[in-house]
Amino acid sequence: MNKIIQTFYLATGILLIMAQASCAQPETKGISPNIDQVMKQYGSGQAEVNVYELKQNRYNAVHEGNLTAIWVTEPFLLDKQVKNETNASKNSTTVLKNIRVKKFTTGVYDYTMSTSLFTPINRKQFPHTPKVSSSSLEWCGQTFSQLNLRGNQYVSTLFSYFEQEGDEENKVKASLLEDELYTLIRMDSKLLPEGSIELIPSMSYLRLIHKETRPFKATAEIKSYEGKEFNGSNLKEYVITYPSLQRTLKIVFESSFPHQIVGWTDEYPSVFDQKKRMTIATLKESMMLDYWNKHGLQDEGLRKKLGL
Repeated sequence: MNKIIQTFYLATGILLIMAQASCAQPETKGISPNIDQVMKQYGSGQAEVNVYELKQNRYNAVHEGNLTAIWVTEPFLLDKQVKNETNASKNSTTVLKNIRVKKFTTGVYDYTMSTSLFTPINRKQFPHTPKVSSSSLEWCGQTFSQLNLRGNQYVSTLFSYFEQEGDEENKVKASLLEDELYTLIRMDSKLLPEGSIELIPSMSYLRLIHKETRPFKATAEIKSYEGKEFNGSNLKEYVITYPSLQRTLKIVFESSFPHQIVGWTDEYPSVFDQKKRMTIATLKESMMLDYWNKHGLQDEGLRKKLGL
């Protein structure tokens, strides 16, 4: 009888482990983007510059502004985690850099928030983005935060003028970054994970609601876009829901490479009155441009073409 019971519990335990394993999903899918395709699009000597019309949830209202997103490849030093400018080190890889700068006005004063992300295009060899930094500047003061990958952890640093945040450094589990989802979409939307996942929310969102930098449980799915807010060819939407944050992020993109991101919505409660409001970014203009060579007075006309 004891042997029968032992056999029963052993079999039950094996089934339970198998069930748990089948439910667990990797943070990213085990594929790598077409590197040649990515390099042809973003590494041809020009950057892709996208300008979005922005409606930003802040305080007790939604404020108008704009967001500029830049996509370009560059060599990146993995030890120093900075751009490889001298080619003196072999500890380097090619990353898809994404710079996002959002500007919006709240009453009499304005905000400028910037995020810089460096995601290796060889996703199989480098499954985590090694670095993301973010800053927020407004009339009250400024904050700066950064994540640096060290082994299986991110070193999180924060410099802030807020008393309760102050200057601090912590370590968090190396998890998928919400900020890098945009980069994964542009490289290959098949890289996007679905199901139950853990995400470190975007750096700008964390600063706006003054939350600690750490992974949060979320659910994610890709589906056909059936809304009317965004325009594009054969659109898909990536829907991320954070139950504990009462937040839903929807990123809408074209299904064919280079998977242009035509916009996104981000709905969450305001930190001030706890009412849910929606941030909306809508693509208005896109241009391939060697912007680093366009810094003269004669180049200011490009700003008008971009809608800046």
